[in-house]
Amino acid sequence: MYRCYDIYGDSFEVVRKVKSLNTPMIETARLILRKFTEADISALFLILKDEEVNKFLPWYPMKNIKETKIFYEERYASKYAQPQGYAYAICLKEDSVPIGYFHVSTDDSYELGKKRILA
Repeated sequence: MYRCYDIYGDSFEVVRKVKSLNTPMIETARLILRKFTEADISALFLILKDEEVNKFLPWYPMKNIKETKIFYEERYASKYAQPQGYAYAICLKEDSVPIGYFHVSTDDSYELGKKRILA
């Protein structure tokens, strides 16, 4: 077990030795950061159907569970099959149900957004 610190100085422990560089589980005092599973499809749908949450992302809000399952398979399950990746479900420790997500990319660069200035 490893003790680490976030940017606010709060400590957390990495639950197990990292055997794989693909989304190792991390626990904090309040959260569990872990891989999504097929059992999380309903919770993932609730997150991905929210227009406000997904306003600035490169995909449209999900319309149904079927779309969400395809999204999970393409964006998460396929990444988890690779040797390295960091695609996390953010879960409250009390019930381990996903309330959000994030991923860290090892690609060279991303465009974070565009600003349009009107004269």
